[in-house]
Amino acid sequence: MNRKTTYIDATMIFILVISLAACFERINNSAAVELQKTGNVVLPIHSSIDLDDAYTLSFDRVSEDSRCPVDVVCVWAGNAKIHLTLTGPGGDTQTPNAMPIEINTSNPVAHEILGWRFEWLELLPSPYSDQMLDSNAYRIKMNITRIAE
Repeated sequence: MNRKTTYIDATMIFILVISLAACFERINNSAAVELQKTGNVVLPIHSSIDLDDAYTLSFDRVSEDSRCPVDVVCVWAGNAKIHLTLTGPGGDTQTPNAMPIEINTSNPVAHEILGWRFEWLELLPSPYSDQMLDSNAYRIKMNITRIAE
């Protein structure tokens, strides 16, 4: 193998690595996540999203997850119970409906509070029968709409 071939191979590998690295997005769960503010949003656990200048939605925790694993046939789809906090102007906090929000696996759930409509679509990742879910891997998929100013 000559020097020119080695140099070209090394250059191609470098370009490939840089290209692949650019495809991955790093999410920092300790700070507010920069996401699309309305429409379909995926919010990681222990993260917040600033909905506008006044409101912030935080995904605090999952207290229950009895969803049917995707690789099993179940009679009942199961539920997941998530805890979210909506912080309004002046730091006022409210949890929609003043209780944990229960998500039924087969039906989206919508709540309207403080001029916002939140439709909880899915809790990710989906469970598998042979794997334990990492509690830090949870993400909530939702649709957010501003319904009043």
